[in-house]
Amino acid sequence: MTIHIFGDSFACTCDFNGQSDWYTSESDKKCCWPHQLSKLKNKEKLTCHAMAGTGPNFALARFVHHLEEEYIEDFDTVVMCLSDQKRLEFSFLKNKPWDSAYGIFQIAEDDYEGDDSFFERTKYNMNNDWKEVLEHDKEIKTIAQTLGPMFLYENVKNITFLHLIANNFKKIRFIVFTCFSLEHYLSYYKNFNIKSTKLLDTLTFDSLNTDNFDYVKIPIGHIVGSSPSHQPRPHNLINHMTAEQNTKFAQLVYDVILYNEIDKSWFVKDGPYDDPIEMSRKMEPLFIYE
Repeated sequence: MTIHIFGDSFACTCDFNGQSDWYTSESDKKCCWPHQLSKLKNKEKLTCHAMAGTGPNFALARFVHHLEEEYIEDFDTVVMCLSDQKRLEFSFLKNKPWDSAYGIFQIAEDDYEGDDSFFERTKYNMNNDWKEVLEHDKEIKTIAQTLGPMFLYENVKNITFLHLIANNFKKIRFIVFTCFSLEHYLSYYKNFNIKSTKLLDTLTFDSLNTDNFDYVKIPIGHIVGSSPSHQPRPHNLINHMTAEQNTKFAQLVYDVILYNEIDKSWFVKDGPYDDPIEMSRKMEPLFIYE
């Protein structure tokens, strides 16, 4: 039996080359929750396919490939961490996904040009080839307008797609998280022409949970939170969690897999972790899907 992990940096255990260079020690790598989950499940084999900075399309494409090639077998466990739907890999950009995923759709906005706050929000990523992105702002805007308001429900579609897969693969256990809220500020992007989020805000997902499928409604970023900018997080690992939070999150996933009641006492009460690109936005409310 094997645990298969898919997602973005919240699910990462290594850097982009599969090395542990980003950790202060090899023990830090073993602190990350996927490895601890493996130990909780009697040292069950672990494969981690998560990559920092990527979106749900990237994770789902990897997942589908592994499912089609039968790398995922009966009695395995799949943990999917769906990231921000705005993180798309545009085929006309030469940059690798983790170089170009952050905040690309902000380029689609009519008022981005000359907006110092936009570049302030992306300054950590300015060493990448943003000139190439700027040269394709018209194409990106057209994509935003084409996708339209239904893109608001992209992760809802992804969750229900995974639910359909689970119904067809009854012997595989599926645990699904979102990393951020289901909207994750998408309604701020004018060129998607989103008129209302009322339906999204009132959706419930309890009926999706079955013997082999569970969707955890509280986003990971709302579970682990974020320290104030003037107070750096203590010994924060690549997946935005402290070592202690990794231990508790591994236990949470383990309890969901085994249908145990989960311990919410350690969840943050305020200050959710949000994509750094959105730091200028008003924080979205916590636990809006609970």
